[in-house]
Amino acid sequence: MKFSIQLRYCLVLFAFFSVDDARGDEYIISVNKAYEYEVGAQNINALFREIYAPLGIVPKIEFLPSLRGLQLVNMGNIDAEAGRASSIADNYSNVLKVAYPIITTQAGYICLTQSACREEKSLRYAVVSGFEKGKIICADKKLDCLVDQRPSFLAKAMQNKVIDSLIGSISTSTAILCQLNASVIYFKHDEKLSITSYHLVNKKHADLLPQLNASIQNMVEKGRLAAFIDATSDIKKSCDVQVVAL
Repeated sequence: MKFSIQLRYCLVLFAFFSVDDARGDEYIISVNKAYEYEVGAQNINALFREIYAPLGIVPKIEFLPSLRGLQLVNMGNIDAEAGRASSIADNYSNVLKVAYPIITTQAGYICLTQSACREEKSLRYAVVSGFEKGKIICADKKLDCLVDQRPSFLAKAMQNKVIDSLIGSISTSTAILCQLNASVIYFKHDEKLSITSYHLVNKKHADLLPQLNASIQNMVEKGRLAAFIDATSDIKKSCDVQVVAL
């Protein structure tokens, strides 16, 4: 009986570590969960497979809550973070930045009426919880901001006029905007809300930095990243909404 119990214990341990080792063979990239809609997911998978192709790596994408993904990269539980602003990445000691910027995201005010697309203390704003720069602007400017990560909740708040304007980018707000039952929305770009992002890796992958830098630079110069921005910013591929730039 004692031998049988020990044997079963050993088999459980073997199964546990086998699963862990199998996951260890994967190269996992964290992506902000705000991008987890059909068009975004397809394009993100294709983008990072192309970036990592010269390295002989086929990455796996995992969509995670904004800061959770970055924390897992810092702990070494997953391998890389799709993209972050330098100011955020610098707060994590085990994370290394690829020197060449991967993307610049245009952000601003997204509204159902033109008059609400502005910065004004009398207006009420919403920010997707993963958009750190938006939260910083709310605090610095002392704006009335509702912060949440649930697209349906923020869409309902916007429809019911609980909020006047959504602070963010079209690409990260598509899941919200497609639930508004609106045929037209307005977008006013604000340069101080825009973000230049860098691909990040855990420090155990420091040897990959030169190749990743060269691959990202090559893709930027070939226009591949500009095409990615266009694809993920085209809300009409997800729902029938017209975006009017102000």
